[in-house]
Amino acid sequence: MKSVRRSLLVLVSIALTTMVSQMFRAGAQAPQPGTIQGTVTREGTTEPLSDVQITVVARGSLAATGFSAQQVLQAVNRGAAVNPELVQMARDATSGSPRAALANAVPITAVSDSAGRFTVRNVPVGEHYVRAQLQNHFGPVINGARLPIASEIAVVTSQQTAEVRLSLMRAAQLAAGFSIRVESRCKTLRPRPCNAPTTTECRRSRSWM
Repeated sequence: MKSVRRSLLVLVSIALTTMVSQMFRAGAQAPQPGTIQGTVTREGTTEPLSDVQITVVARGSLAATGFSAQQVLQAVNRGAAVNPELVQMARDATSGSPRAALANAVPITAVSDSAGRFTVRNVPVGEHYVRAQLQNHFGPVINGARLPIASEIAVVTSQQTAEVRLSLMRAAQLAAGFSIRVESRCKTLRPRPCNAPTTTECRRSRSWM
């Protein structure tokens, strides 16, 4: 009986050792979060911008689209035409599929300091949109219009730091890019009777350059 117990104890010990070893191995293989660092400057200069709101959102997440899973699925149920990729994200987020974590990824935020620098830690591995927003400032021109944010893509790898550069333009700079041209078109009017003094009528047209 003693030999049987010893054999059982040995087997149990081996099994536990194997399980613990596999758990540690799995933990070591799991990708660890990384870091995103960056600088925000005024467009066309090296002047740093402070107090800029930085938002990091995972590419492929609903947060990156600005919609919730409920909003998307309700639109589909109403018969609205919705981007198929967006529909798949919403279904992933509510189905508990392996992609649910990505679809439900929560944005991470930070604020730039006096040197325009910011650091976002514990960012999951993968591609992320890094967005910068500041009151009375605009991002680059896209499809002929200036966006209220500047955005770049950062690729985060395990325990590494990704660097990004962002720039914004103040609204006053945009206004300074326009000039007003005023044209005066005048004609002499001679009221009746003919011996009355003449008057001049001016019409002004305004155009944006």
